[in-house]
Amino acid sequence: MRIKHYTFFICAAFFLFSCGNKEADNSKLASTVKEQANKMGQFLVTKDYKSFAKMTYPKLVEMMGGEDRMIDAMKGGSQETGGASVEILSVTIGDVSKIIKAGAELQCTVKEVIETKVESGKLVAESMLIAISQDEGKHWYFIDASNKDIITLRQSLPNLSDSLKITPMKEPIFWPDN
Repeated sequence: MRIKHYTFFICAAFFLFSCGNKEADNSKLASTVKEQANKMGQFLVTKDYKSFAKMTYPKLVEMMGGEDRMIDAMKGGSQETGGASVEILSVTIGDVSKIIKAGAELQCTVKEVIETKVESGKLVAESMLIAISQDEGKHWYFIDASNKDIITLRQSLPNLSDSLKITPMKEPIFWPDN
Protein backbone atom coordinates (compact mmCIF):
# COMPACT_ATOMS: atom_id res chain seq x y z
CA MET A 1 0.00 0.00 0.00
CA ARG A 2 2.84 2.42 0.80
CA ILE A 3 4.37 1.86 -2.61
CA LYS A 4 1.08 2.91 -4.24
CA HIS A 5 1.02 6.12 -2.17
CA TYR A 6 4.62 6.96 -3.04
CA THR A 7 3.97 6.23 -6.70
CA PHE A 8 0.88 8.46 -6.63
CA PHE A 9 2.78 11.34 -5.00
CA ILE A 10 5.72 11.02 -7.39
CA CYS A 11 3.36 11.02 -10.41
CA ALA A 12 1.37 13.96 -9.02
CA ALA A 13 4.55 15.95 -8.35
CA PHE A 14 5.86 15.21 -11.83
CA PHE A 15 2.52 16.27 -13.39
CA LEU A 16 2.41 19.54 -11.44
CA PHE A 17 6.04 20.28 -12.24
CA SER A 18 5.55 19.64 -15.97
CA CYS A 19 2.39 21.82 -16.11
CA GLY A 20 4.11 24.67 -14.31
CA ASN A 21 7.09 24.28 -16.59
CA LYS A 22 4.91 24.66 -19.72
CA GLU A 23 3.42 27.87 -18.36
CA ALA A 24 6.89 29.20 -17.57
CA ASP A 25 8.10 28.19 -21.04
CA ASN A 26 5.10 29.89 -22.69
CA SER A 27 5.71 33.04 -20.65
CA LYS A 28 9.39 33.04 -21.63
CA LEU A 29 8.49 32.51 -25.30
CA ALA A 30 5.94 35.34 -25.18
CA SER A 31 8.56 37.60 -23.63
CA THR A 32 11.00 36.75 -26.44
CA VAL A 33 8.32 37.42 -29.08
CA LYS A 34 7.57 40.81 -27.55
CA GLU A 35 11.26 41.73 -27.23
CA GLN A 36 11.98 40.83 -30.86
CA ALA A 37 8.80 42.54 -32.14
CA ASN A 38 9.90 45.71 -30.30
CA LYS A 39 13.31 45.46 -31.99
CA MET A 40 11.63 45.10 -35.40
CA GLY A 41 9.43 48.12 -34.64
CA GLN A 42 12.52 50.20 -33.81
CA PHE A 43 14.09 49.18 -37.12
CA LEU A 44 10.99 50.52 -38.85
CA VAL A 45 11.07 53.81 -36.91
CA THR A 46 14.79 54.34 -37.61
CA LYS A 47 14.33 53.29 -41.28
CA ASP A 48 16.80 50.42 -40.90
CA TYR A 49 14.98 48.51 -43.62
CA LYS A 50 17.71 45.90 -44.05
CA SER A 51 17.43 44.80 -40.41
CA PHE A 52 13.63 45.04 -40.66
CA ALA A 53 13.67 42.73 -43.70
CA LYS A 54 15.77 40.17 -41.83
CA MET A 55 13.01 39.91 -39.21
CA THR A 56 10.27 39.53 -41.81
CA TYR A 57 9.05 35.99 -42.48
CA PRO A 58 11.41 34.65 -45.21
CA LYS A 59 8.64 33.31 -47.47
CA LEU A 60 7.04 36.77 -47.47
CA VAL A 61 10.38 38.38 -48.39
CA GLU A 62 10.71 35.83 -51.19
CA MET A 63 7.16 36.60 -52.40
CA MET A 64 8.12 40.30 -52.57
CA GLY A 65 11.01 39.47 -54.91
CA GLY A 66 13.78 39.20 -52.33
CA GLU A 67 15.30 41.40 -49.67
CA ASP A 68 16.52 44.16 -52.03
CA ARG A 69 13.11 44.55 -53.66
CA MET A 70 11.40 44.61 -50.27
CA ILE A 71 13.78 47.34 -49.08
CA ASP A 72 13.20 49.33 -52.27
CA ALA A 73 9.43 49.03 -51.80
CA MET A 74 9.71 50.26 -48.22
CA LYS A 75 11.90 53.21 -49.25
CA GLY A 76 9.45 54.10 -52.00
CA GLY A 77 6.42 53.83 -49.72
CA SER A 78 5.74 57.55 -49.89
CA GLN A 79 4.88 57.19 -53.57
CA GLU A 80 1.86 55.09 -52.54
CA THR A 81 0.60 58.00 -50.47
CA GLY A 82 0.67 60.35 -53.45
CA GLY A 83 4.04 61.77 -52.49
CA ALA A 84 2.74 62.98 -49.14
CA SER A 85 5.28 63.07 -46.36
CA VAL A 86 4.75 60.15 -43.99
CA GLU A 87 7.00 59.36 -41.04
CA ILE A 88 6.61 56.52 -38.57
CA LEU A 89 7.03 58.05 -35.13
CA SER A 90 6.62 55.00 -32.93
CA VAL A 91 5.67 51.34 -32.84
CA THR A 92 4.28 50.01 -29.57
CA ILE A 93 4.00 46.26 -29.12
CA GLY A 94 1.08 44.94 -27.12
CA ASP A 95 -0.14 41.57 -25.95
CA VAL A 96 1.09 38.25 -27.34
CA SER A 97 -1.55 35.57 -27.93
CA LYS A 98 -1.32 31.94 -26.94
CA ILE A 99 1.62 30.33 -28.76
CA ILE A 100 0.53 27.50 -31.05
CA LYS A 101 2.59 24.59 -32.39
CA ALA A 102 1.88 24.30 -36.14
CA GLY A 103 3.97 21.58 -37.76
CA ALA A 104 7.61 22.48 -37.18
CA GLU A 105 6.79 26.08 -36.28
CA LEU A 106 5.60 28.04 -33.28
CA GLN A 107 3.06 30.73 -34.18
CA CYS A 108 1.16 33.47 -32.39
CA THR A 109 -0.24 36.94 -32.92
CA VAL A 110 0.99 40.21 -31.46
CA LYS A 111 -0.91 43.47 -31.19
CA GLU A 112 0.85 46.64 -32.29
CA VAL A 113 0.08 50.33 -32.38
CA ILE A 114 1.80 52.46 -35.01
CA GLU A 115 1.88 56.24 -34.69
CA THR A 116 2.55 58.01 -37.98
CA LYS A 117 3.20 61.69 -38.73
CA VAL A 118 1.22 62.81 -41.75
CA GLU A 119 1.00 66.20 -43.43
CA SER A 120 -1.59 67.77 -41.11
CA GLY A 121 -1.35 65.69 -37.96
CA LYS A 122 -0.85 62.16 -36.66
CA LEU A 123 -2.47 58.83 -37.41
CA VAL A 124 -2.60 56.15 -34.73
CA ALA A 125 -3.38 52.68 -36.06
CA GLU A 126 -3.84 49.48 -34.09
CA SER A 127 -3.06 46.33 -36.02
CA MET A 128 -1.72 42.81 -35.64
CA LEU A 129 1.43 40.90 -36.44
CA ILE A 130 1.80 37.17 -36.86
CA ALA A 131 4.97 35.87 -35.21
CA ILE A 132 6.55 32.62 -36.41
CA SER A 133 9.53 30.73 -35.04
CA GLN A 134 11.22 27.88 -36.87
CA ASP A 135 13.72 27.15 -34.09
CA GLU A 136 11.55 26.47 -31.03
CA GLY A 137 11.26 30.15 -30.09
CA LYS A 138 14.83 31.44 -30.18
CA HIS A 139 14.24 33.68 -33.21
CA TRP A 140 10.91 35.06 -34.42
CA TYR A 141 9.89 36.31 -37.86
CA PHE A 142 6.93 38.63 -38.36
CA ILE A 143 4.14 39.18 -40.87
CA ASP A 144 1.88 42.22 -40.84
CA ALA A 145 -1.69 40.90 -40.77
CA SER A 146 -3.36 44.30 -41.17
CA ASN A 147 -6.57 44.19 -43.18
CA LYS A 148 -6.23 40.45 -43.82
CA ASP A 149 -8.03 37.45 -42.42
CA ILE A 150 -6.51 34.03 -41.80
CA ILE A 151 -8.22 32.52 -44.87
CA THR A 152 -6.66 35.14 -47.17
CA LEU A 153 -3.25 34.79 -45.51
CA ARG A 154 -3.34 30.98 -45.78
CA GLN A 155 -3.76 31.23 -49.56
CA SER A 156 -0.19 32.51 -49.77
CA LEU A 157 1.13 30.99 -46.55
CA PRO A 158 -0.61 27.60 -46.13
CA ASN A 159 1.55 26.69 -43.10
CA LEU A 160 -0.27 29.26 -40.95
CA SER A 161 -2.44 27.64 -38.32
CA ASP A 162 -6.14 28.27 -38.78
CA SER A 163 -6.23 28.52 -34.98
CA LEU A 164 -4.54 31.94 -35.11
CA LYS A 165 -7.03 34.61 -34.10
CA ILE A 166 -6.60 37.72 -36.20
CA THR A 167 -8.70 40.67 -35.18
CA PRO A 168 -9.66 43.11 -37.93
CA MET A 169 -7.60 46.27 -38.06
CA LYS A 170 -9.32 49.17 -36.36
CA GLU A 171 -9.94 52.39 -38.23
CA PRO A 172 -6.91 54.66 -37.63
CA ILE A 173 -7.47 57.64 -35.36
CA PHE A 174 -6.45 61.00 -36.77
CA TRP A 175 -5.09 63.72 -34.47
CA PRO A 176 -4.81 67.08 -36.26
CA ASP A 177 -1.93 69.42 -35.57
CA ASN A 178 -2.92 72.24 -33.24
